[in-house]
Amino acid sequence: MKKLTILVAVLAVAAGALAADVDLRERAVTDAKAAYVADPSAENLAALERAAAAFQGGLKSIEAMVTETEPNDTPGTANTVADGDYMVADISPAGDVDYFSNGGNAIQDLVYAAVNTAGGSAGTDSQLNVYANDGTTLIEFDDDGGPGLASCVAGGVAPQAGNVFFAVNEFGNNGEIIPYEMHQVVAPASAAISEVEPNDDAATATPITAVFVDGALSAVAADVDFFSFPADAGDIMEVIVDEDPDVNGTSPDTELDLLDTDGSTVLAAGDDNSSLNNNCAGSAVAPSTGTYYVRIGDGGLGNDLTYRFTVVVNGGPIPVELMSFDVE
Repeated sequence: MKKLTILVAVLAVAAGALAADVDLRERAVTDAKAAYVADPSAENLAALERAAAAFQGGLKSIEAMVTETEPNDTPGTANTVADGDYMVADISPAGDVDYFSNGGNAIQDLVYAAVNTAGGSAGTDSQLNVYANDGTTLIEFDDDGGPGLASCVAGGVAPQAGNVFFAVNEFGNNGEIIPYEMHQVVAPASAAISEVEPNDDAATATPITAVFVDGALSAVAADVDFFSFPADAGDIMEVIVDEDPDVNGTSPDTELDLLDTDGSTVLAAGDDNSSLNNNCAGSAVAPSTGTYYVRIGDGGLGNDLTYRFTVVVNGGPIPVELMSFDVE
């Protein structure tokens, strides 16, 4: 019988829904392993490999997750997050504000962040303020730049070195949002690549090899740009677009799609339908391990067709400790 070594991430996992999901994935690995031992067919081998990849992806998503601790209602009590972290929190009770801080940043670093309010048990209408190191200088504000009534900021420039503060509240401060996610990236503008044309379909997609990607839509009707990136089963993916990277006051009103590995099935979408300069897709969980795609088109409201975006996968690369098990 062929000997198979499967790599499995061994990480400390958090409590809650994601941990329960990982428990289910672990049981799926156990069941798939037993099925392969009983019948070492190619079909059962493929099923075992898929289960192991999904288990590792789920662990990676938990490793990147930071759960808020109250009180965090001011810059002085902000929860600390690092590059590669995403936050899971509640706006509760009504009137609550949650602060998070990302430290060690340089002047002129670019700030991208997306609040995902879909799928919760209460509330979807968020607002997001981003402040500089002094906790009062506003870098950028957004209300409805994300899907539905969610918020995102993109391309804000840090005027001070040190911390960047993210403050999330419910619109009107008279309701709850339970729960929400917030994904964030703070990095220098030099950490960017440019699209490579032609990239009008999944087959010619520009690979994403840097934190930021710069692109431009042509004036041709129905022009779209495709980009590709790898993800593992269970990874949490988010796309955040700055529609005015040259800061000239005009933007293309992007239509944004996060696509499955087939290059056509939409997993998440964003279209702010306005002259706002930010757009984000809303987070989606990768159904399988493979290559995923970002599709950006012009909604028709702008004359300047340049954009810059970032893709966040579990907040960024997550180091894991690996061990192996053998199937005899």
